[in-house]
Amino acid sequence: MSGRNGGGVGGLPAVGGVLGMLGVLGGGLYWLGNQKSPQSTTDDSARKTLQNRYARGEIDEEEYRRRRERLDATDEDISN
Repeated sequence: MSGRNGGGVGGLPAVGGVLGMLGVLGGGLYWLGNQKSPQSTTDDSARKTLQNRYARGEIDEEEYRRRRERLDATDEDISN
């Protein structure tokens, strides 16, 4: 015997384990990096909906400004 593990595949499971752990770590970092706070998503959605309704003519300029001011006031309350 020359001291080998029957063909040289002894280190293969270790390499696979390291690569697997790197994949899990990279996936976790990617997921954490793409997280948004639920509040900002809701605010953006409300603003987008308001802008779309105004653009389609469903609400007039006065109503648009009133609702936008209400959204801005809500943002200020949350940040304080």
